[in-house]
Order: sequence, then C-alpha cells, then structure tokens
Amino acid sequence: MYEDLYEVGGAASEPTNGWATYTGAVPAKVTIGALASMLAWHIVVFVGKLLAAGSFGRPDAGVWSSLGSLALLAVTGVAFLVWFFRAYQATAAAENTLYPPDQAVWSFFVPLLNLVRPYQIAADMWRKTDPAGASGTSPLLLAWWVLWCLGRACPFFLATSIADAQDMRSPVFTVAGVAEIASAVAAILVVRTLDARIRTLQGAGVQPATF
Repeated sequence: MYEDLYEVGGAASEPTNGWATYTGAVPAKVTIGALASMLAWHIVVFVGKLLAAGSFGRPDAGVWSSLGSLALLAVTGVAFLVWFFRAYQATAAAENTLYPPDQAVWSFFVPLLNLVRPYQIAADMWRKTDPAGASGTSPLLLAWWVLWCLGRACPFFLATSIADAQDMRSPVFTVAGVAEIASAVAAILVVRTLDARIRTLQGAGVQPATF
C-alpha cells in the first residue's frame, strides 16, 4: 500500500514541461505571412519609387502608398506582438527569464527603452532555446534589430530634409528602403527559428512554422 502511495505521490510531483504552454504556432504563421506581405509591399514601393519618382511624388500616390504601409504595419505589428509575448511566456514557464513576459509587449512603446529591451528579450529567448546551449550573441538576431532600428530612424531624417523627402533617389531614401526590405527578411528568419526551437522543446515536431 505504501508503495502505491509513493508511486502516486511521485507521479503527482513530476515537473511539468513549461514549453508545453507554448501557444504561439498559429500567431507565428500569421506573423510570417504578414511579414512576407510587407516584404513584397516594400519591394514594390521601393522599386516603383526609383523607377517612377515623378509619379510617386504626386499627393494621391503618396497617400495611397502611406496608407498601404500603415495598414500592413498595423497587422504585422499586432501579429508579431501576440507571437512574441506567447513565445516569451512559454520561455518564462520553462526557464528563468531575465524579464517578466509582459515586457515583451509594452517595452516596444516606451521611448528609449524600446531601443534595447525588445532585443534583450529576443536574445534571452534565443539563448534559452539554443539546442547547442550557446550563450553568445546571434549575428542574425543582431542584424534584425539593427535593421529594424535603422528602418524606424530613416523616416525622421527624411522628414527633416525637404530635399531628401522630395528626391526618391536620395541616399537616405535608398538606405531606408533597403533597411525595410532586409529587416523584413531577417524578421521572418528570426520568427521561424525561434518558433521551430520552441516547438521542438515542446515536443510538437521540428518543422519551422510556414505560411
């Protein structure tokens, strides 16, 4: 009888797999799809502005281009935040994370903090899910964040320079366009990699999320 009680007690006290709490597979697919759409949009707009600078200089063309970019940015942003939070929440349930999971969302909206904390959270997840147990900085993760920050900063430089804002072939515009495109590619790779790692730890398979 005592052996039965010991077995029951032992089974009840077995630790649960914190990675099993991960519910970000679907948000990851939506995020990748939204990022792919944004990538295609950035390429079309960037190439179109270079080839037909005069046409894109018209007020109506600029308005539609801006509205399209804002709509895609909103959809992608919401999808990414949902996935980012759920991924870090699962990481926190399985490992001792450096920050509380809620910071994966609101840190993006706090000035100055949003330049470092989201990257720190992503790097924390990257280290915690690395199958090799590496503790260094990922070149892919660093490239994604630098490109993302560069893409956010360039519009401010364009806004302060009337000449650059009106010249679609200005160096600032070119850097902004290339940064947006490269940032989208890097973001897709980051989401795919982290989602695949967490799902592997969860025991749900090794295939990365695809749209």
